[in-house]
Amino acid sequence: VSGAANDWIGTTVEDVAASGYTTIRLCCCMGTHFFTASAAITRGNRLYPTASGKVDDAGTTGGKIGFVALEAATADGDIIEGGPIDTGSALTRLRLAALT
Repeated sequence: VSGAANDWIGTTVEDVAASGYTTIRLCCCMGTHFFTASAAITRGNRLYPTASGKVDDAGTTGGKIGFVALEAATADGDIIEGGPIDTGSALTRLRLAALT
């Protein structure tokens, strides 16, 4: 999973055990993504990466991931839907990450 300071390449499409294999929906795919909240999140706020592959709307760590919360989260572990923020260019949402 991605950490707060890592570039993200996408979201998993199913639960996976540590060091396991899964399918990833790349961040540059059209449409919405589902994210795991690390705390309560207000609908409409920008999302920021946090530890353990989760997101928050506090914006205190990492960089913006280019998505906004389309629904609220009430607690850590909630799954919410996020939509891409239109910044005028698809390239502004694209991030490159090296797979190791």
